[in-house]
Amino acid sequence: CEWVPASMRVGAMCSACADPPTADTRLQVSGWGFQAEESAVSGEVGVSPKLRFVDVDLVESNQCRRAYSQVLPITRRMICAARPGRDSCQGDSGGPLVGYAAEEGPARLYGIVSWGLGCANPNFPGVYTNVAAFRSWIDEQLD
Repeated sequence: CEWVPASMRVGAMCSACADPPTADTRLQVSGWGFQAEESAVSGEVGVSPKLRFVDVDLVESNQCRRAYSQVLPITRRMICAARPGRDSCQGDSGGPLVGYAAEEGPARLYGIVSWGLGCANPNFPGVYTNVAAFRSWIDEQLD
């Protein structure tokens, strides 16, 4: 893994290596989005006033493909993650899905919040852009 340079507005992050996260990787998503699907639909509550974090679990690719088989194709450029009652939601898009391979290890950027059906829907995990699939392009942009 290599450190992505920091700027005045962005802190340094250890970018994803060529390997995707595993079932043992502790994954965490963060954002200022809606806290419940009902809020996103009605617009009553609005986005979170503070940055929130939630742990999610990697969903095996074949399981995710089956879940979305009648909706959209899940490709190798996507990672799926979920945990009962926990998910990213509208307003979190573009935010990070970071992983910790070890308790004391550095955070690695594995995904970017992309889309899903609803928020914390037990039948449809959250879908994230697989950063490792774009690693070559990212490296070219940083050079």
